[in-house]
Amino acid sequence: MTSSKIITISGITTALVLLFASKKNTNKLAESLYKQWKGIKEDNKTFYNTLFTFWKNLGYSDEKAKRYIKDSTPWSAAFISYIMTKGGMTNFPKSASHTCFASKIKKGSYDGLSLKRVGEYAPKVGDIVIRNRVKKLTFDSFKCGDPSHSDIVVQVLPGKLITIGGNISNSIAKTVVRTNSRGLISNNNYFAIIKVNQK
Repeated sequence: MTSSKIITISGITTALVLLFASKKNTNKLAESLYKQWKGIKEDNKTFYNTLFTFWKNLGYSDEKAKRYIKDSTPWSAAFISYIMTKGGMTNFPKSASHTCFASKIKKGSYDGLSLKRVGEYAPKVGDIVIRNRVKKLTFDSFKCGDPSHSDIVVQVLPGKLITIGGNISNSIAKTVVRTNSRGLISNNNYFAIIKVNQK
């Protein structure tokens, strides 16, 4: 309904997205998508429009977005990019590669975003934790295009983080990440954290 500016996009309304963006509340948007799609796989036809929205958010053409869906192109970085930009971090350097947006943040100047070493910074709600996927990467060695995965932190609890990510078992899912007594990630598969300072 154009008059009320409420347009359904795969079960999420534009009004709802704008509400999240105004509060810069990325974790609530992630939780909303998780609750909506928990246990539903990417090949389910009801998921199609959501994947299409993720790819289009990267600036891709309709044709390219459709081809990526048809080819089952990994969409986890597109998911994080969507969460961040639609959640209010409009300057987030969205990308189809986790290491590409991490590399840009590491090298460039993005207000409210900085890259931290796993052994030096305890993640907070709204931060993004990045881990290895195929080969061993480190904070100093990774480069744009290296295969990896990242998730957004939605809860910080004693001894663990709860994160939400996309394309986990072909769906949107939560992961438990173990931490030590200082709140630092103890799993050595993780090599970097994007610190997000939301206003």
